[in-house]
Amino acid sequence: MKPDNHQKTANGRYDFNLAEFPICVFSRVNKEKHKSLEYTDRIKGKKLKRKWTVTWDSKYGPPTASTNNVLYELMQIWKEDNFGSQKIVFHSAYNLLKRMGKIDKKKKQGKAQRLQLWKDIKILRGVVIDARNSFWDNEKKLYVHKNFNLFDEFETYEDELDGKMTKKQQQNLFPSWIKASDVLYQSVKSNSLFDTRYNKEFYYSLNPIQQRIFLYLQKVFRSQKKNRRPLMEFASQIPILSSSEDKIKQTIRKHCDDLIDKKGYKELKRYYFEKSKDGWTNICFVRNGKERFKPAINPAHLSSCRSPEKVEELTMKILSVCGDKKSTNYYRKVAASKIPESLIISAIEDVRQAKLEHRLRGTAGAMFTYLIKRTAKVESVSI
Repeated sequence: MKPDNHQKTANGRYDFNLAEFPICVFSRVNKEKHKSLEYTDRIKGKKLKRKWTVTWDSKYGPPTASTNNVLYELMQIWKEDNFGSQKIVFHSAYNLLKRMGKIDKKKKQGKAQRLQLWKDIKILRGVVIDARNSFWDNEKKLYVHKNFNLFDEFETYEDELDGKMTKKQQQNLFPSWIKASDVLYQSVKSNSLFDTRYNKEFYYSLNPIQQRIFLYLQKVFRSQKKNRRPLMEFASQIPILSSSEDKIKQTIRKHCDDLIDKKGYKELKRYYFEKSKDGWTNICFVRNGKERFKPAINPAHLSSCRSPEKVEELTMKILSVCGDKKSTNYYRKVAASKIPESLIISAIEDVRQAKLEHRLRGTAGAMFTYLIKRTAKVESVSI
């Protein structure tokens, strides 16, 4: 049965780097032999090699599928707080499990679920990422090497760990929280986020590999009609831990077919495998021409005009990325249009990210115009 993709909740938001690089292990591994997860590639158009290495606390083991869901939900809670501080307040294990659809009125909070959730929190706290040439320093105009944690600390209470909450906790006087690291916080504050265009009900209806493919495609489809990747490179990016090309193809076919046929993911029109000139296998993803899922629109956006100050502010934001002063009048029209501000900001950040990753085929202004015209068509808005 296809999931209900209507707006029960708002669209999700996720970090570009977390969508692109692997964090979790989705298959059983020997903890003694596998103490890290590595991904390497080369920056397109450059000879520069990128290397992303994830290590973890040996006491708790690697991040798994359940850890991946906890990380995603923490990002959504953070988004609802407008990324106001480094602390992500999730209140309690019960609240976090309920948000992820693990609890309903007929089911009580199970001890196993609670223990797994706290284990996942501890796993996330212990994750260390060594990112070589994976972050672009816009001031220095070069790629940098960073070694960082995703999260610095978390705080809860002994009663919470036992699944027993005092009246004060129930009143949220002492909510549980986890603190994002400086690097992760700086990343989200620099707007390195994208709108997934689907709500979390859809996301949680997917299995772990489908979730990773979905997030990756939602990221690249924002600016690309077709995405082509070396097969083995893409497999390590999910990750699909196999050295057999045939098994990797079989896994991708299964999950992509389910995404299209059973899950109702229509952004993906088709996919196929091809041989490159050098003899290796590529995986190609083709985006559907039409958007399947429209983000929720605040009716107030369609009936009200922005103030002159807000129009000028948005225009300056567009110019700061596009840098095309000759098109200032057009950008001012966009800023004054009935396109929701959140979608204009999203287009700005897509262009900014494409510039950082050196993915622009033309000018920044051309890419922004393309994204805005596509958005205006989807929203049935004239500029």
